[in-house]
Amino acid sequence: MTSQSHGDLRVQERLKIIFTFIVSSCLIVEKRLQNRLTQFPLVLHQDTKQNNEICSLLSAILLRKMRPSLFIGTRSILNLTFLSLKIGPKSRRFRENVTISFDGATIALDWEIPSNENISLEDIKRKLPIRCPVVLILHGIYTDTTHGYIREIMHSITGQGFVALGMNF
Repeated sequence: MTSQSHGDLRVQERLKIIFTFIVSSCLIVEKRLQNRLTQFPLVLHQDTKQNNEICSLLSAILLRKMRPSLFIGTRSILNLTFLSLKIGPKSRRFRENVTISFDGATIALDWEIPSNENISLEDIKRKLPIRCPVVLILHGIYTDTTHGYIREIMHSITGQGFVALGMNF
């Protein structure tokens, strides 16, 4: 073995060590962020029989901590990118802008309707009565309903036969 090829091997070994260190450091940072973001969903509702029944039906979602996936769930831009590539049945979604008359503020409501319900998007747009429970989802302070965790919660809710309504404020 020549001294030049021996030197090339040492450079390759050093590069492997540096690469391993960088990847390990990134994983440690992401794991810490994931642990910090993992929490139970916060549910606020009036204490009525129907609301308590809805919460008990959603207990599979509400009684487990929401844990973002590494890199994708902890970084919102990656989350949106991968969520748009999600394969599966497409939900019926639309956005409605509502102006609040007393101060002129506008809020956006994102509706998601289960595919097996006899509700059409046109019925909601025409303000016809909705005859199944509607679950209102409120996002965190630095997000909106386009973020993956909100969209995933809405999709889970519609998968159980409820209408999901995400409010952007």
